[in-house]
Amino acid sequence: MVHTVAYTSSILTGAVLARELGMEGIDGAGAETLLRDALDAGADAAPLAGSERILTAGAELDHITARELALKIAEGARVQTAALHLETLLHGHLAGEDAGTAVVIVDSDRASARIGRRAATAARAVGEIGMPVATLGGPPATTLAPPLARLLGGAAALQSLTLGLVRARGVNPDLIRREEEPYRRAGEAGEGGGDW
Repeated sequence: MVHTVAYTSSILTGAVLARELGMEGIDGAGAETLLRDALDAGADAAPLAGSERILTAGAELDHITARELALKIAEGARVQTAALHLETLLHGHLAGEDAGTAVVIVDSDRASARIGRRAATAARAVGEIGMPVATLGGPPATTLAPPLARLLGGAAALQSLTLGLVRARGVNPDLIRREEEPYRRAGEAGEGGGDW
């Protein structure tokens, strides 16, 4: 899925700039190893495969990954999605959901006990409604600086999860539904304005 390459490339470009400005813990070999290990670990999409809608949620840096995951699932697996901040999920949005909605909680900050507790609370809360829940946790062990490791690990995990959903739903993620006439026309209308 080409958009994940663009997303990951942006993260890596930022890392290269940070390294040039003196930030330590950034090296290409470490990034490559992290991405490979995170992809090899795979994320289990099975609990989410039959859902009508998927909510993604994360706090702080993980909210970025949750937003990107929602986009990937909508584009690739063709499932209705919404990305929420972890606290927003817990305060109000559950009233509009039921067991047909699944939740993916992104919790990659192993150093934050508070976020870990809130993520566990959210998992328990959605479980009480009967909503399937999956968690994308921290990155594999790495020598990379924590912010970079969390973003790259999250990018690989969301790609893996999305591909699992794509396989389960039997769709082609690269077409973004453009093989269907109304979606092709919508894409042309949305991209053809030239007024950017």
